[in-house]
Amino acid sequence: MTPATLSPREIVTILAALRYYQRDVEAEGAAFLFGDIATDCGAHTPMEAAEIDALAEAINAPDATPAPASETPAFDGLPRDEQLTVAMEIWEVFTDAMASADHALHSDIEEASKTFGFAELREIATAFAAPAWQGFTDRDLDRFDDSFDWVWCPAFLANCVAWSDGGRPTLRSDWKRRAAEISDGSHGEGEGA
Repeated sequence: MTPATLSPREIVTILAALRYYQRDVEAEGAAFLFGDIATDCGAHTPMEAAEIDALAEAINAPDATPAPASETPAFDGLPRDEQLTVAMEIWEVFTDAMASADHALHSDIEEASKTFGFAELREIATAFAAPAWQGFTDRDLDRFDDSFDWVWCPAFLANCVAWSDGGRPTLRSDWKRRAAEISDGSHGEGEGA
């Protein structure tokens, strides 16, 4: 059985179980509740939280090509309070887009909100915080020398995220190249698939 042959009800049940399992892995580390099931009684090594996240995204959006978990960035060396600020700035783009029909991302974010609900939408938004920050810190200052919150974040979300119809928005596999191409004039217009 593949995601293409599963019913929507079966897919959301699998996704819910994966997210529940992921929380257990994150909270308990190697001594998690589902250890025997997840390892087939020790026949396999258990998946780490980032691998579970990538699997859930692949199941949720089988037509999208998400970046491999090994290429999904973390906030290297950024203090926790600044990480939260970055996540809030990404979330602000989501809320601005939902509030304004004129926003370049309005229809994509509105569709994601209807599909996944507001709570899940926050998780989706915050998953893009670390890659957005990495793209911003790696940028070419000759191409982009504008603000992170008001200009970079909308442009990053428009250009580096795959907004699939009804599927979970995912980081594009070529997001690093796309982020490097963002310039001062690309205020969130997007560049298509």
